[in-house]
Amino acid sequence: MKLLCTCPGRHGDILTCLPTLRAISERCGLPIDLAVAPPYAGVCELAQEQPYIGQAFALDDWAIVESAPIVTVAP
Repeated sequence: MKLLCTCPGRHGDILTCLPTLRAISERCGLPIDLAVAPPYAGVCELAQEQPYIGQAFALDDWAIVESAPIVTVAP
């Protein structure tokens, strides 16, 4: 089984969610894959260094609207 979590937020939101991903990983006994929006792909390198993260990557065709709150745009 694999687990994938997505985070549509910005850099700070992504970093803030990492402790939750760690808790999910510990609870399930599996590494968590993390998908983020393309503008925030830079945080993937840091996330990838965490032992509870399997893969961290940007979803290239994930369009978001940068407003408050950030929402996903339907294709």
